[in-house]
Amino acid sequence: MLQISDSAETALRRIRQENDFPETAAVRIGPVRTPAGEVGIGFAFTDGPEENDEILSEREEFRVYLAEELAAPLGDAALDASSDEEGITLELRTQAQLENHESEERS
Repeated sequence: MLQISDSAETALRRIRQENDFPETAAVRIGPVRTPAGEVGIGFAFTDGPEENDEILSEREEFRVYLAEELAAPLGDAALDASSDEEGITLELRTQAQLENHESEERS
């Protein structure tokens, strides 16, 4: 199942707040079409899951849903985030990369 790092949770909460979405708005991760016509991964704030969405988080004020068609391809992935003066960057890593990254930050 797709993992969400603490930094990604913080980043998504910040994006939600900065864009004036209510704290009750959930995040849905789903497929989107890129301008080149390819399939990409999109993030949207929503009231609830779509049919067959996988529930990644149902904590109060932080609900995340994953589109069924992305559940298998992202099964061993982790969503991480970083920020700098240019803004927030969401990154997909393997779960092993996330664990290594987090242990390096603690060192």
